[in-house]
Amino acid sequence: MVKYTHTPRYLFSPQIKSHISSVDATLGLSMCCITYLSQAHHNPEITNEDIARAALLGLYRLHDYAMNMWLKLLVSYLTVSGSNTLQNEMVRLLERLVTYRSNDKLEGAGVENTSSVFSN
Repeated sequence: MVKYTHTPRYLFSPQIKSHISSVDATLGLSMCCITYLSQAHHNPEITNEDIARAALLGLYRLHDYAMNMWLKLLVSYLTVSGSNTLQNEMVRLLERLVTYRSNDKLEGAGVENTSSVFSN
């Protein structure tokens, strides 16, 4: 779950009518990361010139965060929510990420096995 260190606790309190659900916020942030990683400037076949242009525009400023956090956020959401299924929108986003960012040239060296992440 996302930990908000400098935010007043009452924003996340269910006793407050318009509170922010930390569970929903965690899911939403994971979905934002996946959507970001599916954008055109992350295409594995992008040219060096396009990468340089995108970097100058600041399009990669969230890259490290999104790459390192999307799965952690998703696992945290599933753990805290007690759910063992994903919403249809999340499934579509993950399918899109796999479709647009699959790397057929990768032979598996250094790739972590994530299958155990979702097993009980």
